[in-house]
Amino acid sequence: MQNVQIPDPLEAQTEENEDDDYWDGLRPETITERIALYLASLKSKSAQTYSTVSFVVQQTSNLISDIVGSLQRKTLSLFGKLGHKDDQEVQELVHDFEEAASPFKGLESDFKQMQYFVKSGNFIHPVEEAFHGVSYVQRRDSATGTVRQVAVQDVFLSCPIETSLD
Repeated sequence: MQNVQIPDPLEAQTEENEDDDYWDGLRPETITERIALYLASLKSKSAQTYSTVSFVVQQTSNLISDIVGSLQRKTLSLFGKLGHKDDQEVQELVHDFEEAASPFKGLESDFKQMQYFVKSGNFIHPVEEAFHGVSYVQRRDSATGTVRQVAVQDVFLSCPIETSLD
């Protein structure tokens, strides 16, 4: 009969366990960075309108808050039954639950999101530059109701990324 060795699951460091270690040390700043990445990927899709992104933010925030709140109540109930409700570690866990319950804190609106992206250096405002020519566009005269052709300076928008390449 062959000796079959069964690996001890506690000894084997799997990719899943490494993920657990990463999430165990997750700080509020890291949560904000991950939420910002989530928002950036939502906004990068041209089919997503601002109202759709706002709706997704609101609904996702509510969903996460409900899930974390439920887990917090169950966890505190268990610690209360075990007589550890007032332990320092439990109070730290309560604080972690409260932080996790509102992951979009500081990124609720489009304005706050844009402020975050600009401040973090992940968004570069485009610069309008003029061409030497003009284009003719039609404009309606609000007083008379007639349509006239008006010369408009040709411009293009460029993103000055040279400074971000350092």
